[in-house]
Amino acid sequence: MSGEWDTRRERIVSLLRESEGPLSVDQISQILELDPKDVLEDLRHIARSLQRSREQLVALPPKCLKCGYVFNLDKPKSPSKCPKCKSEWIAKPLFKVVPR
Repeated sequence: MSGEWDTRRERIVSLLRESEGPLSVDQISQILELDPKDVLEDLRHIARSLQRSREQLVALPPKCLKCGYVFNLDKPKSPSKCPKCKSEWIAKPLFKVVPR
């Protein structure tokens, strides 16, 4: 349960822990009324912070909706163009905090 005095990152972790399914950066920023750039930066930090905990940040990678190319990302970000077919029709990456 998220408290009124939680930090922005604690609020994001609580949301991703309690959500029924994975959420995109846009969904997180809309629900918590945050700037999407801040959310992306926070997700990178959260992924590192959870490395030594009983939880982990799971990311479903972005995918080209035209050719099906799945992006292999080492850190949370949203690509703008498919390297295979050059399409800009890209499904956003989705995130969820789950137990290890």
